[in-house]
Amino acid sequence: MFSAEEWRRIVQDLALSPRQAEVIGYVMQSKKDKEIATAMQISKATVRTYFDRCKQQMNAIDRVAIACRIFETFRRQS
Repeated sequence: MFSAEEWRRIVQDLALSPRQAEVIGYVMQSKKDKEIATAMQISKATVRTYFDRCKQQMNAIDRVAIACRIFETFRRQS
């Protein structure tokens, strides 16, 4: 979806931690919490914690709003 450089700039602009960026990367791939937890070798509760913090940081209400915010950030950079 994004090149490594584009993703790095998006993560930096949104001030995401490396783990938050990893969770959001999976969210952008339409992965479910259980799939993300398995891939990251963490609990579903931890996935939710990272995701909830991302929502708060981005002032987003759900996964769709986060995806929109990421594309808005990307568009500003282009």
